[in-house]
Amino acid sequence: MRIKSSEHTVPENEEEQLCYDVIRDLDHVSGRVEGSATTRKYMWNELWSMLAFLGAPTWYITLSPADIKHPIAISLAQ
Repeated sequence: MRIKSSEHTVPENEEEQLCYDVIRDLDHVSGRVEGSATTRKYMWNELWSMLAFLGAPTWYITLSPADIKHPIAISLAQ
């Protein structure tokens, strides 16, 4: 409950320390699982580090497929 209610908590007794150790170990293991919350957290941290080091991008590219040649769009238009 204390973890949910605040951003930073410190274990107050031995049982809480054991729980924090389990959470830390699970976080470490899930860092190798593609698509996990931990992997996304690592990627998010890497993105912010790159933005701090290289600066924000100055242009964007959006690639859009041509709708007039897509089979689903053609079938829906008929």
